[in-house]
Amino acid sequence: EREFEPISKFPEITRDISLLSETGVTVDDILKVIQKAGGDLVLDVDLFDIFEKDGKTSYAFHLIFGSKERTLSGAEVEVIMSRLVSELQKSLKVVVRQ
Repeated sequence: EREFEPISKFPEITRDISLLSETGVTVDDILKVIQKAGGDLVLDVDLFDIFEKDGKTSYAFHLIFGSKERTLSGAEVEVIMSRLVSELQKSLKVVVRQ
C-alpha cells in the first residue's frame, strides 16, 4: 500500500560520510547511532558503498537533513554532523575517513 506524503516546501540538505570500523560493527548499529544523534532533522540515510579489507570495513552513507517547519542553515547541519561523528566515534569506535 502506498502512502502519500506532500513534498516539503523547505529544501533538504545532503551530506555524505565515510566511516572505517573494525569488522563486527553492523550497518544497523551505525544507523541507530545516526538516528539517535540526528533526531528528527535526519530525514533519510542510505548506504551507498561498503568495502572490507584487512579486518576493517569501510561504509559510505548519504544523509538527508531537513525540517517540515523551516529551512535549515548549513551551520545547523554542520553542528549535527559534528554530533553524529562524535557519537559514532564514542559508541562504535569508528573513524571518519577524509
